[in-house]
Amino acid sequence: MLPPIEQSRSLLRSLETLSIKNLACDQECAVILYRELVNLKVFKLSTSHVPWTFFELLYPHWLTPSGSLGFFGTEHTRTTFFVSLPSLKGLFLSGVSTYDLTQLVVQRRDAGVPLRAIFMKRCPPMELSDVEWLRDNLEEFEIIGDSDDDEASEDEYGLFDW
Repeated sequence: MLPPIEQSRSLLRSLETLSIKNLACDQECAVILYRELVNLKVFKLSTSHVPWTFFELLYPHWLTPSGSLGFFGTEHTRTTFFVSLPSLKGLFLSGVSTYDLTQLVVQRRDAGVPLRAIFMKRCPPMELSDVEWLRDNLEEFEIIGDSDDDEASEDEYGLFDW
């Protein structure tokens, strides 16, 4: 092991904004990535082109002694509580249902790391009651139509102002 002064520091720790549109990565790789993104405030994620693990890891979970994940609200032997992306304030998502988003907002809020804003591309199923709940429980919630110019959409909705 390197002495503290010689240990390298991951560049990922300095990122405040990240967009992942396509990445082949298993759960272990995603966990390592998320552990380094401690200062990430805005995350753009296309679940249509990355493993679903990337979305699941946004939920609070426990790490068991074996290193496996036990998600918040499930029966498990609690050892270490872990919330991925603890500085996260805004999400820009595609490929996620409104039901999954309500569960994510509730669990992160209950864990003490609430989200402020979610911008999502229209994706069925979309329940009107979930949409209304998200609008009532976030500072900002918008459903954005498909666009070829994703960067313009992000700037329009102020995702980089945090």
